[in-house]
Amino acid sequence: SSFRPNFSSRSLTGLMPSSLAHFRQSPSLTVFPFSIFVMKTTAIFFLQRAQMGISISFLRDGIGAAASSAAASQAASEPEPEKEKPLDGKAITGGSWAELDVTALTDEAAIRAAARQLKQQGADYALVTLKDAAGTVYYASGVANAAQSITESPVDAASIAAILREEGIIPAAQLAAFTDPVSVYTDRSMGVHYDGNSLWLDNVSAAKGGKAWMNPFAASAVQYVGDLIEEVQGMGYEQVVLTGVQFPNIITRKQDFGASGGKSREGRAAQLTADIAAWQTRFAGSVTLWVSYPDALCTAATDALGTTGVSLGMENLLVTSSTALDADSRAALEQAAADAGVQHVVVHDAAAFR
Repeated sequence: SSFRPNFSSRSLTGLMPSSLAHFRQSPSLTVFPFSIFVMKTTAIFFLQRAQMGISISFLRDGIGAAASSAAASQAASEPEPEKEKPLDGKAITGGSWAELDVTALTDEAAIRAAARQLKQQGADYALVTLKDAAGTVYYASGVANAAQSITESPVDAASIAAILREEGIIPAAQLAAFTDPVSVYTDRSMGVHYDGNSLWLDNVSAAKGGKAWMNPFAASAVQYVGDLIEEVQGMGYEQVVLTGVQFPNIITRKQDFGASGGKSREGRAAQLTADIAAWQTRFAGSVTLWVSYPDALCTAATDALGTTGVSLGMENLLVTSSTALDADSRAALEQAAADAGVQHVVVHDAAAFR
């Protein structure tokens, strides 16, 4: 009497309800309740999908890691671009030298133009006179004994050195040592004397052109020259050329060097050797120091040096000549220097500067 609807649709098993009833009644088949069967089938399906997803994820992660590792390995194996080596300001390359007129190096444009011109000419070194034989100091020195020697319009020595280096040229400062008639008036202890504390002049009076000289025996004079070397080194000049490392060209009985050795050639030679050694020791490893003499003083003994210039113990010698040295003269000079222990020789004559 109750109404029971007739569902004619198939079940999820694909069988009609009557067939399901047959399965439930058949003792020859294992009975799997419908709900459990569907749940197990569904669970297996999603479990397989989940496992497949994890495998794909692992595969994707593995490929990404391998790609990253390969990229890193390739980057490590690629050579880095070669960096430009900094200019070694102390190097002795055997290249060409050139001399600059320091009074023309008044601003950056002038300095750079001069540097580029030297580079085009093939120069490796630029010689800049920062203190000359007249006693003039061409830059604003902070050394106390140079106070009265500075020119009215000093150049920027540090800027000159920096721009030369930027243009690939090694700057070399030239300093006059004992040929200095000015600084001795700032500190008289540095000078050659006579008759007590009077400064000796190389002529009868200053009015007739007589000049005072610094005394190679005076510790204060040797210290002063060293202090100037240290100052220009701090401005970027790792090569320094010293001129005037000598006694006066005239030796007389009136001169008082403050030491008995000043009266003999041997004593003067020994003192100059000691002065050069003191500077070379003080600046070993920080400055390449050159001592410069005219060719006439290099191979002949004179009163000014007490011996030949090549035999004073310098490591590096710069020779100047107003004429062009022929090949034989140059070879003889270089051989004499080598025999005396000089390590490097540069010749500046009328034909070349190298």
